[in-house]
Amino acid sequence: MEILNYLKSDFEKIGETLEAVASLMISNSISRYPVFIATLLEANFGIQIINPADAGTHLFFKVSFLEELISKGVVSKEKSVDFKLTYKDPQSKACILLITPNEYQFVFLPYDYSYDE
Repeated sequence: MEILNYLKSDFEKIGETLEAVASLMISNSISRYPVFIATLLEANFGIQIINPADAGTHLFFKVSFLEELISKGVVSKEKSVDFKLTYKDPQSKACILLITPNEYQFVFLPYDYSYDE
């Protein structure tokens, strides 16, 4: 899946930035569960933090959080416990909602991730 390779490549460039954003969200009690949204096209929720034209990435990156995803129906309230168990430690890895034209999936990457093609 080409978009997954884009994500891995982009993440290596911007992982530190995403980690800083997540840390601010957690320390400012915005949410214990920050979620980054990665898309080829802009998504209609979240706050844009990375524009491909500015950052030299393939994907747009936005930031959101679990509570917003529940309110938008992306994650059901019933599945939120499973989501938190899967996420485990929001300060050591990023949760990325990877959106393609036909589907979406959650990807969890450690902030110190290194992509080797």
